[in-house]
Amino acid sequence: DLFLPQVLNYDVTAGVNFKKGCYTGQEVVARMHFKGKLKQRMQRINYSADVDLTPGETLRDSNGKAAGEVVSAARTPQGRAALVVLRRDTDGVLFREEQPLESELGALPYSLPWKE
Repeated sequence: DLFLPQVLNYDVTAGVNFKKGCYTGQEVVARMHFKGKLKQRMQRINYSADVDLTPGETLRDSNGKAAGEVVSAARTPQGRAALVVLRRDTDGVLFREEQPLESELGALPYSLPWKE
């Protein structure tokens, strides 16, 4: 209930079907699909800061404003990575509380539509 399916990229990965019959939340999901403009999308970040992010944790931008929320995080052979729902207007510099994550956007196994 925290995120719309489109924010979690379900529309891109065929995780939601806009031609299907009735389902819980259909009105809100369809309204966003046909009339809305997403202000955030789930993206992967790779980061080198020595912190373990937890789901639900809020990340901040360089101005201290909420920039995104962690969906999941894991250690990888190259360091650390997380799936984060990021605001589209964020400056890309992410902090956990006061600590910079030293992050960069990582690749997803699918491409995101950017003309929303």
